[in-house]
Amino acid sequence: MAYLIMIAIVIAAAYLSWRLMQSQSVENGQPRGSRPPAPKGPDDDPDFLRTLGH
Repeated sequence: MAYLIMIAIVIAAAYLSWRLMQSQSVENGQPRGSRPPAPKGPDDDPDFLRTLGH
């Protein structure tokens, strides 16, 4: 029975530490280290497509 309690405590500690690390890694609504949006290709750019129709 003691092993089950120890396992539950270890799991709870791991979960709480993971949640704490996650809350510290978010800054201004953006996760740290997130990549900027990828550039659009000419076929996805609405301004480019408007220029084709003249």
